Amino acid sequence: MLIRILDLPEMCPLKFRDAWGLSNPQTSLLLGIGEESLRSYQAPDNSERKRSPSASVKIAAALWTREFLNNGEIPIHPSLIPENLKRVN
Repeated sequence: MLIRILDLPEMCPLKFRDAWGLSNPQTSLLLGIGEESLRSYQAPDNSERKRSPSASVKIAAALWTREFLNNGEIPIHPSLIPENLKRVN
């Protein structure tokens, strides 16, 4: 069981938002982060506001993507979804 936990997929929260056509408030709610955090991920690299998403946020984005796909949802931009998540379980 431990190996399975360590092998969790990850997905960039910005790609998650764009792949599913979500708004910043919707994405923030699903991923359990503030909208300001989400905006900080897309700040320019040289900005003081720039932040990188944590592993837990990237895992949450991947798990929501897997859930959406398993429920038959069709992404707006499927090319943004990592190949390892496109396989429906």
